[in-house]
Amino acid sequence: LKIVVMALSAILAVTSGVLVYFAIAQYTLMYYRNNFDAMTIQIHSSLDIGLSNNYLASQSLSDIMSIHCPNVTYWPNCSMSIRNFIKLVGPLQKIGLLRDMATVPLLYPPHNVNSFEAAAYKFLDENNFYPKGSGRSHFGKGIYAMWGNSSIRYHDTTGETSYSSRKILTPLFEVANIDSLPAVMFNLHSEYHRGRAIDKVMDAWDNGIRNLSAVTPFIQLLQDKTSRPASLMVYPVAPIEQPNELVGFIRIV
Repeated sequence: LKIVVMALSAILAVTSGVLVYFAIAQYTLMYYRNNFDAMTIQIHSSLDIGLSNNYLASQSLSDIMSIHCPNVTYWPNCSMSIRNFIKLVGPLQKIGLLRDMATVPLLYPPHNVNSFEAAAYKFLDENNFYPKGSGRSHFGKGIYAMWGNSSIRYHDTTGETSYSSRKILTPLFEVANIDSLPAVMFNLHSEYHRGRAIDKVMDAWDNGIRNLSAVTPFIQLLQDKTSRPASLMVYPVAPIEQPNELVGFIRIV
């Protein structure tokens, strides 16, 4: 009888231990699941707020540039005093916690390419904000693209790509952050992810949608020497006197 009692006590103890273990495990699982759900909601909410702020910042700069250069005769050579540009962009960057904001004119080669390049380098060379030689490549002055996945630049005069039917040039032009200087005059449309974002905005524009922005997946920026993935947002620009004419984009990081 003593042995039976001891055996039953042992079984009871084991059974109680197992029940307690499963109870604790279930509670722990529910705790982490609830907290994970709460964290997920918080992350989604933060992302929504961030994207909304970025959209409003890009829309605001687009409106500023459309007023500053009110018709197509100003484009693609539209620029602003760099001092005024930085002063206007500064608060927008703070709202969106942005690294940089920049203008990106739209060119259809060969129309206006030579005159834009001449005006662009005149602007770069006359502003003390930009160090001497800004926007140049090993081949000299000009809009550039990269050979394949390499860092070798070439003078892009055609805007041809392997992924898009559009033959356009979209050079990064006036930037607010000096860290972006290595990317000045880079044809954004020449790179797949940046180019697809531009194509999405242009596709929407062709269908009458005038306020669509597009975001790239995480990419490596040309100005970053170490791995620092970033995402770009692209928003259209139209002069205020000719609101149906797409003349360029705002690029934000």
